[in-house]
Amino acid sequence: MNAMVTRLAHRPVVCKNPFILSAALWLLLPLPLMSQDVGFVAVLKGQEFAQTSADIVSIGEWRTWHETGEVQNEGEHWEPLHVFEAFAIGTAIDSIISGTVTVPGGAVVDLEMDSHGDGNDPEIGVENGYDSPLELDSARPDGSYTVQLVTQNDDTVNIPLSLVGSAYPPVPHVTNFTSLQSADASADITIEWAAMGGTSGDFIQVSVSRLGGEDDGFIVWETGMPGDPSALDGTDTAVSIPAGELQPGTDYQAELLFVRTTDVKIPPASPALSVAGYYKLTGFRIRTAALAGQPLGAEFLRGSPRDTWSEIPVDSAIAFYFSHPMSPAHISVGWSKDGGPLSTGTFNYQWTQGNTVLLCKFSTNLPPDSVIGWSLNLAGFRDAAGHALSGTADGSFRTSWESEPGTPPDVDFISVIKTRYLVQHGETAVPDGRHEAIVEVDANATNRLKSASVTVQANGRVSPLYCDPWDATEYEAPGEYGSKADLDRFFPNGSYQFYLDGLADGPRSVTLSLGATDQYPDAPTVTNLAALQAVDPDSPATITWNALPGWDNGETFGPGAGLIEFEILDGRDREVFFVDPFELESGTQVEIPAGILKPGKTYRCGLHFLKITDIDETSYPDAIAVAAFESQTVFTIKTTGQPLLPNVVLTRTGGTTRITANSGDPEESYLLETSSDMKRWTLLDVHWNDNAGTYQYDDFDASYFKARFYRMGEYDFQEPAIPPISIQGAVWTDATHTTPVAGATVGTGLDGRTTLTDAQGRFFLITDTPSMGGFTDYTITITSGPQTKDFGPWNWGDRPREQVFEMN
Repeated sequence: MNAMVTRLAHRPVVCKNPFILSAALWLLLPLPLMSQDVGFVAVLKGQEFAQTSADIVSIGEWRTWHETGEVQNEGEHWEPLHVFEAFAIGTAIDSIISGTVTVPGGAVVDLEMDSHGDGNDPEIGVENGYDSPLELDSARPDGSYTVQLVTQNDDTVNIPLSLVGSAYPPVPHVTNFTSLQSADASADITIEWAAMGGTSGDFIQVSVSRLGGEDDGFIVWETGMPGDPSALDGTDTAVSIPAGELQPGTDYQAELLFVRTTDVKIPPASPALSVAGYYKLTGFRIRTAALAGQPLGAEFLRGSPRDTWSEIPVDSAIAFYFSHPMSPAHISVGWSKDGGPLSTGTFNYQWTQGNTVLLCKFSTNLPPDSVIGWSLNLAGFRDAAGHALSGTADGSFRTSWESEPGTPPDVDFISVIKTRYLVQHGETAVPDGRHEAIVEVDANATNRLKSASVTVQANGRVSPLYCDPWDATEYEAPGEYGSKADLDRFFPNGSYQFYLDGLADGPRSVTLSLGATDQYPDAPTVTNLAALQAVDPDSPATITWNALPGWDNGETFGPGAGLIEFEILDGRDREVFFVDPFELESGTQVEIPAGILKPGKTYRCGLHFLKITDIDETSYPDAIAVAAFESQTVFTIKTTGQPLLPNVVLTRTGGTTRITANSGDPEESYLLETSSDMKRWTLLDVHWNDNAGTYQYDDFDASYFKARFYRMGEYDFQEPAIPPISIQGAVWTDATHTTPVAGATVGTGLDGRTTLTDAQGRFFLITDTPSMGGFTDYTITITSGPQTKDFGPWNWGDRPREQVFEMN
């Protein structure tokens, strides 16, 4: 076996998507390498799922916001999880110089050098995420792809690959999820999954990575490649991790991957083994049991309501989340009101969700319009094994000024809605491929439920309803999918039984029926979309659409009734206009009053058609329970005029340029960008206009440029704003620093971006690679005439300045 392949196959790997690298190697190992420089090439489309309970798997990252309470990129998921990936693995660190992939239709996309891990991975590639299957297929359609690689010894290599058929495998579902949450590391740990209808020509891989700490994402165990005794194919339904491979009392990230290839090219017909295909991946947690006498590793995660939040209902409860089961006998919480003691009542404490959540309910309503502070003495808490935590945690929130008499019911709305999503850019609305089960319970106040779950009676699946950390009055089940078949597998038609246990109401049960067959309404279609692309914000605007059979504005509100909702969101996904089904005066149009929209803006609109299948207003007093099918169309409207931008003033002191901005649109964010040639603009900063005063940014890098231009524009929250890695330094001939090297080419292993040194040997390189928080190791390469010298791979940081490079 090739020595380089052996090294790659068996060394620990740290990368953003480590399963992709391993999936490549299973194909690579049994075959001879024909190319000197290229070992493997792949073009893939995939969908990534999360499993956080025994029965339900849905699109999302496995460490969901349900567990962590954190959301990145201001979206429900951390990243778009419909994925295109093209990559090549070299036979040596520098064997592949650069590369591109040509997409059907002719677009050429650059491949970037791997910047994840220790900088030694000989991989070049690109990964793009999309919010829906339609977006993925529009940007990266099925058809013929060509990967072109410039190599050290093989010159230019062209590899065509056909990606057709949308042959996605089933969603991987771990069937012994519960037992894996307390696995015995001293014995073999078996992972079992539902049969995926695969063949021996398909590939399954299981990988396990460290979770948390400096080694987060570091692969500690994975199944082998074809030809190895531990290799898995599409017919397998279980695998065992040998005893001792995992450490006791530790959390791990595990991934179950199913790859279905649709095109395989084998040497010598191709320069390197190359594949195209489709995959689905499910991420989940493995938690090993602690040894006797060992702490469980419990940590305090977060409080709810969130710190500094306001307008919290006075009949709310406060919840504290822990990572592991806790001892219910040990609680140490201090409370305050407006900085002083909270002495008008007492708190009742109750552990829920397997003793991982502490609910705290005041004996009366909380004082209105008050800042309620809390402080946890974590040393006063114990994990389930009796070991104390350490440190402190504190936070506060402000209650609503309204003082409700008594205690209202815990719940006011229960729903199960199967939704299909559409998008409209022209005369008709088309499906975007997403389907969702919206299974939700709305409480009257924050943290009012001790537990909530739903049982799908058609297949017996049970799903917890998770409390939304960003709106703790909502409890919901994860249920988004990239196809109707996946939705129906986990959330089929039929009856759904909710089990709810409220702080005031106690245990309650509600059953809703979707019926035996699909009842999706017709696709909502806007009939005057073209006119809505130039709306005068100072005048009323009317939006018209096709009729919904059985439309009812609430007069009957029963099974068979059709309801319509309409909403408008701004660029930050904030609601600026909403009409609920009972306020809509017409079933085919709505008028937006003048002044609601702002000039020069693009808004995202949602038009919802619903057909009710079941209503229950008796099982849970004072609550409404509804089952329905929904068709939802998303479209945009644009307003005329110029957006309100900040006034920007530049001043220069020494080598520093100060950018000062004021006014602008309240509660809007702006990008501050810079350029040296008015052609290529790069991000400096994001300015959030909160009307708190004047914004200032000091550009200390201005002294390195002969010309430096600035601009400020609105921030599109659909695109993450991350500054690129940028490097400044000087190149000298030797250690005496007497002779600068002019005209040298400076580049990195991050991407193909380069720059030249000036007469003084100075350079400033702005890469195309987003900053990675300073954790990326990379190589800086300098070429002067026939001489090329690499510096690194080292941890240079995201913005190294005043670096000195000596060529001798």
